Amino acid sequence: MPGSRAPHRLYVHIAWSTLAPAEAPAAARRAMIESHVLATCRWIGAQPVEVCALADRVHLLAGLPPVLSVQALATHVRRTVEDLLADSGRVVRWSPGFAAVTVSPRDVRRIRRRLASLDPSDGGPDPSRPRPGAARPRGRTRRRRG
Repeated sequence: MPGSRAPHRLYVHIAWSTLAPAEAPAAARRAMIESHVLATCRWIGAQPVEVCALADRVHLLAGLPPVLSVQALATHVRRTVEDLLADSGRVVRWSPGFAAVTVSPRDVRRIRRRLASLDPSDGGPDPSRPRPGAARPRGRTRRRRG
């Protein structure tokens, strides 16, 4: 509607990997990475929804404010966390790139459950947890003609 101010809600799922994923990070190291990512997001004005540090990569689901780009968020979080970990004696090097996908507000819950179901020990889904979205909807599907 013209003249109304709807809240800006843009969510992004960002993932980046480490250069040398030799072994799974210990629980304390994972917790440190995740807490640094959360604090950095809040510090620059992003709204962190879910963070998951795995053996070879980090996943972040966050809401972006209108003044922050995906590139700025990813670059700032990666650099700041790398520096904070180096200051505490834990060296980690990220690969140069990252993957980012925008997420609809209605899909945030599904992505959050998926990230929470990842098993940090091997970087894959935890087999003891049911896979979110694994059940297929029942009913007829339409075939495309053409």
